[in-house]
Amino acid sequence: MKAPIFVTSVVMILTVFPHFLILWHSDSEAIVRHGLFVAVQFQLAYLILTILLVDAFFTKQGQQKSVLF
Repeated sequence: MKAPIFVTSVVMILTVFPHFLILWHSDSEAIVRHGLFVAVQFQLAYLILTILLVDAFFTKQGQQKSVLF
């Protein structure tokens, strides 16, 4: 069974949570480093998910009716 491509984005979002734990329980010098990693990974995952959802929406709309004809 082939998994949908959006699963990649969901897995990226789920793997952020261990970094939240490291961020919460780490020493004061590592907060910025782990916080940056969490922010970048979270934003990248949501960007990918948004692009995939917009693509799926326009693909579905394009199959229903043609815009030009």
